[in-house]
Amino acid sequence: PLSSSDYYFDSYAHPSIHYEMLLDAPRTKTYRSYILGNPEIFKDATVLDVGSGTCILSMFCIMAGAKKVIAVDNSRICDLARNLVKDNGMS
Repeated sequence: PLSSSDYYFDSYAHPSIHYEMLLDAPRTKTYRSYILGNPEIFKDATVLDVGSGTCILSMFCIMAGAKKVIAVDNSRICDLARNLVKDNGMS
């Protein structure tokens, strides 16, 4: 049987939960607006994105001028995230 932590992280391995979060326009637009609207915080910074999922926040940080972003997640969504970052020319 799955432990509670295995169940938790496994639930984030499925793209459907990330799709749902990305479609939450107020949430995604608020993060984007804050990050891109405050480039002085992110310019030339090293950013650690813990629980990065699809790396949408990581990509916003890169767009805001971060020199390095370290994205960390404990689920299999990382494979998809690597492709998304690469497909967006940010790897």
